[in-house]
Amino acid sequence: MPDDLPVIPMAAGDEIEIAKMRGQSIIELLEPLYSTDTLKTSQSVTGVWTWAVDHSDTFARAWLLGVWRVEETGEIVKLEAEK
Repeated sequence: MPDDLPVIPMAAGDEIEIAKMRGQSIIELLEPLYSTDTLKTSQSVTGVWTWAVDHSDTFARAWLLGVWRVEETGEIVKLEAEK
């Protein structure tokens, strides 16, 4: 396991887990956030999505590795391999 795991909020990790369970790609998950209308309306992009947009490299790295450290607790989360 890498020493420099991405550190992400628990809510961001939850979104990764849910999207992977649904079989979504990272593009399907994040693409609506980058639409012109969404980004113009600050109330549309809140919480975890504001964090994901502002820290897209870290979010993508956690997605790709399938492992990250939870910001709030320090816990390491590792997704199980797809069957």
